[in-house]
Amino acid sequence: MALVIAQLDGSASFFKGYSTGIIFDALAGSETNLGDLDTPKWIGSIFQGSTSWTGEAPTMTPHRNEDGNSVYTFASGGSSSLTLDIMSTADTIITTFLKGTEIKNADVGDPTWIASAASSTVSAIGWGDQLPVIERPFALVNDLDNQILLFPKALIAAAIVNNDRALHVRLNINAQELPSSMTYLKPVMLVRGLLELGDITT
Repeated sequence: MALVIAQLDGSASFFKGYSTGIIFDALAGSETNLGDLDTPKWIGSIFQGSTSWTGEAPTMTPHRNEDGNSVYTFASGGSSSLTLDIMSTADTIITTFLKGTEIKNADVGDPTWIASAASSTVSAIGWGDQLPVIERPFALVNDLDNQILLFPKALIAAAIVNNDRALHVRLNINAQELPSSMTYLKPVMLVRGLLELGDITT
């Protein structure tokens, strides 16, 4: 009797396209599952074509004998990382990712090169005095908003870049190892389920 070979992905699933990203509060260290990730906020529009996978592929290093034959091989795991450009330069984006500082109207002084009619509304945002690196859970959302690629402990480095005459905030995002106490969280996760993006009203 012939052996029946079953299909491995009996119910195929595809993660395709990207819509936005989600940033969470920093881990407290006591999290054990997805429900423990706090204060999700979506980051707004991502510049088209800027999202790319930058993780390293796994490597295999064969060790050979004098005849040139591979006797044993060392395997090295790859890494999971991606980069994307946020189109918004809102104060909250800059303070979150670039560790910027808001300079409110009361602290801007009296610059004579700004129209007096606008002097009461002038504010500023500054950065560059701190290393723009944070450690937070981060998720990339697919085009149907029903799956996310989640890095529960992502190291995120940010910079201002120019794309087609517009300033954007570029994120380099790398997944990191988690402690074994975070039982139901893994360094890289695909989470399936329709998201609720938008402001919550009560």
